[in-house]
Amino acid sequence: MSIIREIAKQVESPVLSPKLISLITDVCFGHECFEPGQYEAVLIFGTPHEVNQRLIADLLPNIIQLHNPSTVYITGRPYGTRTAESEQILQLIGPEKYGSVNFKVDTISTNTKENVEQAMILGLADHQKIIFVAKTPHYGRCHLTLRKYLPNATLKGNCYDPVLSPGLSGTRNSWWEFPEIRNLMWAEFLRIELYGGRHDIDYPEVVRTKVERVRELIQEQSQ
Repeated sequence: MSIIREIAKQVESPVLSPKLISLITDVCFGHECFEPGQYEAVLIFGTPHEVNQRLIADLLPNIIQLHNPSTVYITGRPYGTRTAESEQILQLIGPEKYGSVNFKVDTISTNTKENVEQAMILGLADHQKIIFVAKTPHYGRCHLTLRKYLPNATLKGNCYDPVLSPGLSGTRNSWWEFPEIRNLMWAEFLRIELYGGRHDIDYPEVVRTKVERVRELIQEQSQ
């Protein structure tokens, strides 16, 4: 089953000045806020690509050791005719290695909003200190989506630089250097702008102001 996208996976980006790069980076990659100590739950945002699923599985032992969560939620539907993303990630993790941790798997969510909604149904709503695992370019939207549904929770991102195409990773420090990744990030910016404007995600003033400034700068460039 293919996903119907409101905004294409890639959208051709405008010419990006250093100021535009800085603003878009802040909006999409966000800024991680770290509060040490125990976290009750981990939420893993699924991915269909095995190389990135392995990156997730490699992160989890350290997360469990440092933060001692009771429950790990893994999200993501089947991709094509394959097993669900969440089940593939679970297999790579090897839950039998973590006897005291409860793993809960969603196999029907198709996007970030549904990832959170399905995890909430499975019990995420009962937790107040949550670590989420996502791609670094997806951090901003994941955080804003969780904040919409869990406004009072303490949230910490534990993210990874994804392999987006052979030989190319989406990193905070270089995404604009590669046309394919630049177009991916412009599409991500457009999603935050759209979803924030219609209140599908949390849209605090600090984010909204940066989005509006991007539009102003692009308008100035076109004159």
